[in-house]
Amino acid sequence: MKKTFLFLLIILTSQLVKAQSEDASENTFKKFKVDVSLGYAIPQGSGRKAGIIVALEPKYAVLQQLAIGLRIEAAALANLDYVGNSGTVTALGSYLATGDYYFSNNSFRPFAGAGLGVYSSASSTVVNGSTTATTKAVSQFGYMLRGGFEAGHFRLGIEYNFLKEKAGYFGLKLGVCIGGGRK
Repeated sequence: MKKTFLFLLIILTSQLVKAQSEDASENTFKKFKVDVSLGYAIPQGSGRKAGIIVALEPKYAVLQQLAIGLRIEAAALANLDYVGNSGTVTALGSYLATGDYYFSNNSFRPFAGAGLGVYSSASSTVVNGSTTATTKAVSQFGYMLRGGFEAGHFRLGIEYNFLKEKAGYFGLKLGVCIGGGRK
């Protein structure tokens, strides 16, 4: 009787383990994806107005809930005076090593993340339709913190890019995830 009970217990346990592993495989995502985003940049400090952001970020999921990547981003910020036909345009580029932690393995996945890397900036001043001064490109070290969610292949994120001398900016981005879906 004890041997029969033990045999049935082993069979039942193995079936439960098999069922759990099949459920876990339903929640697995492909390891590689690329986020493509377009957004709105809101600079800190005076003298610059809001602008646009374009970003590309290939990522690799080292764990189901942790992805590392490389963010390549360009932001264009402008302070234009249409009446005086003048203004300043600032271009910011960044190359950051990033990490995102996902709080869920469902189809709705809130996340928090950070990045660390190099930011480059350059600006031009235009007066009466012609360029009068161009600032040399400057590179500096900076970091970024962000949060948001992914729903299917749609991504919404808000982030702050920390640069010295009050040159940081908020970014609100909408994007798509190419790859990275369920297996």
